[in-house]
Amino acid sequence: MNTYLVADGGGTKTEFLWFREDGTVLATARAGGSNAVFIPPEKAAANVRHGIRSCLAAVPEQTPPRTVLLFIPGFAGALDILRAAPDMHDIRLMDDFWNAFYGALGVSCGIVALAGTGSFVAGRQKDGPLVTVGGWGPMFGDEGSGYRLGVLCLKAVTRRYDEGKSGGILTEHLLRYMGIEKVLDLQTAAYRPTFTREHVAQLSFVVEQAAREGDGEAAKLFDILAAELVEQVCRLAARLGGGALPVSATGGMLKAGAWFSGAFERALARRAPELIYAPPKYSPLLGGALYLMAEQQGVDIADGRLAARLAHGLAQAPKVQL
Repeated sequence: MNTYLVADGGGTKTEFLWFREDGTVLATARAGGSNAVFIPPEKAAANVRHGIRSCLAAVPEQTPPRTVLLFIPGFAGALDILRAAPDMHDIRLMDDFWNAFYGALGVSCGIVALAGTGSFVAGRQKDGPLVTVGGWGPMFGDEGSGYRLGVLCLKAVTRRYDEGKSGGILTEHLLRYMGIEKVLDLQTAAYRPTFTREHVAQLSFVVEQAAREGDGEAAKLFDILAAELVEQVCRLAARLGGGALPVSATGGMLKAGAWFSGAFERALARRAPELIYAPPKYSPLLGGALYLMAEQQGVDIADGRLAARLAHGLAQAPKVQL
């Protein structure tokens, strides 16, 4: 029986899954980061190499994987280093969107809104081409993203100041995060070269904390953010020809829990009741396995049995920490 291996990685960790074509999980592992934008390419390649070899060593009598796919952003600069090893030459690097798509939906059609530091929406009808909306970056896009929520936070606090209102939970948390004493200090602090797009996106946690502590204005920012992202979803749905498609959201904004996912679900129900909200079903790691079987091997995964078996195996498999 053929076996396959997939890896999902980022700046701080990389996860590996080795499995048979029937969905039986053979081994899993977790290693350090592999995004060569944030760590040296040699280190990224070493972490991936170590993770793959550890999986294969767990079941040495098993047939080696027929295909190894990596879903790792920023790994292109480390790929040749990895392939230089004698047992690592037959490895392919894939767009990390695909494992997020399949992980969120569990099937090959539907719509996924990816909301992290940036954002975009992608989807397709059954057997149709992939269509994307958004992804234009912070200057004139990023609706529904952590960056956009950070901008909304800054605007809300400064608007409150301009209206002559002092204090407030959101203002207090923002000043503390920025390491400043007065709202007027934002005129300097927010324009420092070191205050990057990623730092603006981190303000999403400031908004979440304020909302949890009862700040109604912070909670409303999530509603604004979700409504903007849903507009992107509706634009995409129109291009796909409509219909009762499942819609899921994934990415770093999901760390805000119900403040974001709940607002997104409510906005979708108001704006496009014909679309069906579906909470993310699986991890991106499992999504990589589903992508491989559906797109590379032509397996019909619509009945969910393969996904269920992989999910069960992942839950039961010991996690080898490298």
